[in-house]
Amino acid sequence: MSQSHDAAKTSSLLDNQRHGKGDSGIELDAPLSEDELQRRIEELMASDPPPPAHPMLPKLASGAPPQARIKNVQAFIEEFQYNYTGNVFFGITGVRGDQSLTRILNVARNVIKQALPIKCVEAVYLGILCSQKWNDVCRVPLIFYSTIDGHTYGHIVLAMGTKDGWGAIGLSRRKDLMDKPVKFNTLLALVEEFRDSYKKWGHKLFRVKCGAPIPHEGQSTSAPMNWAHTIANYKKRWKRVAIAVDQFEKAECKEWRKQTQVTCTELDERLQSLKSPTRRKPPAKTATPKKEKTTTASENADDIQARQPVQDAGAIQEQSFDSSGAMLEASTKVEQNSSSFGEEPDQLVSDEVPEQTTKKRYLGV
Repeated sequence: MSQSHDAAKTSSLLDNQRHGKGDSGIELDAPLSEDELQRRIEELMASDPPPPAHPMLPKLASGAPPQARIKNVQAFIEEFQYNYTGNVFFGITGVRGDQSLTRILNVARNVIKQALPIKCVEAVYLGILCSQKWNDVCRVPLIFYSTIDGHTYGHIVLAMGTKDGWGAIGLSRRKDLMDKPVKFNTLLALVEEFRDSYKKWGHKLFRVKCGAPIPHEGQSTSAPMNWAHTIANYKKRWKRVAIAVDQFEKAECKEWRKQTQVTCTELDERLQSLKSPTRRKPPAKTATPKKEKTTTASENADDIQARQPVQDAGAIQEQSFDSSGAMLEASTKVEQNSSSFGEEPDQLVSDEVPEQTTKKRYLGV
């Protein structure tokens, strides 16, 4: 417990330092130097102050509007200090596809019990736990991948869809990369707001993942979580991402979408305007009739045996004694069957981005 206590104290001081505050939370005139910061940390570790208070689950009225509930949960998440220590708590380095919702809820309860510094993944787990009974809210995990200075970073937030629009909850080093107010008419508008925030901090966004909507209480919680239901790669054309996110919202959130202001008809119109016009296929070439080749009965018998290896020996031997006309008919039938396997599907044009060679880190950029 002492190690957890020390980590919490160190993270608290570092958090206050990055916000221009002292160890007591008092505003400072200027940021501390490295030597002064180290001296303050040593003083803090030697003073043995009382452990930080455990954040308490927010108490929400049963009839509270979704916006008020989401705001209270975000305030609860921010009571957990961001983990600047570099240590990995709770064994979480990123989301895993083999984890069930039951496992995630148990980890979230342990996070509340330990009250240690957290990052973006633990913040999403807490948001899932607090909103598990909110059947009027559609919860969709959003994962963003970005690059800066040759490093690749992964970040996750929890999109919250209500009858008044979309918002998000989460935790990050940057205020505009964690929570968003409930004011966006579509999920795509929310994603584009995060895109603009990434651009503001010099990050190049190259991939967006939309996880499947998370089940609520009373639904199955034992199935593995689908964190990457829809993957949209962004290289040059943002329109590809826009179409993918809009199609995801229409297909996966349609039950929740019935009670919202934006209807599926409006989404259909948006998708139609985003999609590029279909290309005309070239006219099909007319096949020239092949000249029939005159063969003898013995040649046809050999050809039948070569083309039909699945027949037993008795059947082949019986055909060898048929007339030449029967042999010609059988040979023609085999040629027609084999021609149906010669067609290949058209290749799809994709905007795939090659995987980065650097290691992906969930650092809550």
